[in-house]
This record gives sequence, C-alpha cells and structure tokens, in this order.
Amino acid sequence: MKFKFKTDGLVDEWRELLVINPDLVFMVMTYTSQIGTPVTITEIFRTEAMQRRYYRNSSVRSVHQEWRGVDVSVRGVGLSLVEHYCDALNELFPYDETRSNLKSFLLHDTGMGMHLHIQNMV
Repeated sequence: MKFKFKTDGLVDEWRELLVINPDLVFMVMTYTSQIGTPVTITEIFRTEAMQRRYYRNSSVRSVHQEWRGVDVSVRGVGLSLVEHYCDALNELFPYDETRSNLKSFLLHDTGMGMHLHIQNMV
C-alpha cells in the first residue's frame, strides 16, 4: 500500500489519526489495498475556520472536525471502479445501521472537485 499526501502537514495528521481513530485508518488502508494504486490523501482534520471557509452559510459541524473523516483524490482512477469499491466497502463498513442513507465511502463533489470521502462513527 502506498500513500501520498497533498501537503506535508497531512503526514503529521495521519500519524495522529492512527492514535485517535485507528478504525478509520484501517478503512482507508482497505480501500487502498482494493483499488490497487497509490492514493493521495487530501484532507484529514479540519478546523472550525476551515469549515466556515468551505461552507459559509452552514453551521453544520464536519466529521473532519471530529477526526472521523478522510478525503482521498480520485484523479487518474476510473470513477466506475471507485464506485464499485465504494459499494462493496459500504457493505463491509456500514456507517450507521439505523440510517442506511448514510455511507462510510462516498464519492462526491462538494464544489471543490470530485473526491472520495471516507468516514466513520467512532
């Protein structure tokens, strides 16, 4: 498994995530082993100020602010392949069994480009 990090600071955040939320690290590593290509982690922790810059008109707290979300680039990987693995991994790692509309692996574009968002409830 090979990881790349969009910024140097993400390396330290990844190390911290290993301690704070090892289950999420395992989920990211599982995706990486399935997809078979190196992945680039683009975001882990988000401060309140970052959240407000991204979502000016919303007071919603992000899972990134709670160390429960990781964003991964999907550049150079076929979206249908990513979707295939998202479907399989959502079966393996259900986000919330009481609310099936919430997913652990979500391919989406929130206005800053298509990416894979991986999250858990821990």
